[in-house]
Amino acid sequence: MSKKAVYSPFVDQHYPTRVLWGDTHLHTANSFDAGFVGGKLGPEAAYRFARGEEVTSATGVRAKLVRPLDFLVISDHADYFGLSTMLRAGDPALLADPVGKRWYEMFNASKDGGYKVFLEVVHGTAAENSKELIQNPAVKRTVWERANAIAEKYNEPGRFTALIGFEWSSTPKGGNLHRVVMFRDGAERANQVLPLAFYENPNPQNLWKWMERYEAKTGGQVLAAAHTRSGRTRRTVHDKPGLASQAVTEKPITMRMTDVLPGSLDHCSTAGCSLANALTRRSA
Repeated sequence: MSKKAVYSPFVDQHYPTRVLWGDTHLHTANSFDAGFVGGKLGPEAAYRFARGEEVTSATGVRAKLVRPLDFLVISDHADYFGLSTMLRAGDPALLADPVGKRWYEMFNASKDGGYKVFLEVVHGTAAENSKELIQNPAVKRTVWERANAIAEKYNEPGRFTALIGFEWSSTPKGGNLHRVVMFRDGAERANQVLPLAFYENPNPQNLWKWMERYEAKTGGQVLAAAHTRSGRTRRTVHDKPGLASQAVTEKPITMRMTDVLPGSLDHCSTAGCSLANALTRRSA
């Protein structure tokens, strides 16, 4: 006797079917590259624009999306996070640092002062043994916590997800090992750390260890996505001799699981997969 056909074949299928559209790699004036070459809009304007509101660009043009996004990761560079914003504002935390004070004076000395600071920053980051010249962690923490507070303000579960994140921008010998780091958590957990600059060690395994420590410390979750596989670079996320030449062991493989494929989250849609889970912020 044949089994009676089910009227609808979808009755016992339980998987997400809603497609979510968003952007996981967006810079604001808090990134030194964008902020020093004309970008003046900060995270607040970015979230408003992503949610479908009208904003006025740095060039005075009115702009609005045809269709609002479902989520946005503002991934400003961890290196000199918020520097251009603090220079414009004359932030006391920045002026208390001798390098910050010198750059502030340079920034305001002439029309091209910002570009001069930008070149000094770029040359410093490109050096073989580069290090962040501003050593006071209070400088970065001031803007980091401010940016996370704005993410909390615009995060609206069920309507729009404002994901906290940053960009880890390792560029060994001109190569591109950049990762966008995304938190599944809110400001309460994210504020317990500072964005990791690549200066200490350009090896991605250093980033994975930092992510592991974050999760152990806060009980939170974090994900890294390689944001580009540009053929113009001499070394990409899948070609890094000397940076991942250690013997393959269970530990590096486990840490590597926190890293997803290049481009898989950049201007993406997600549905019915683990990445959709990663793009949902926890309420606690």
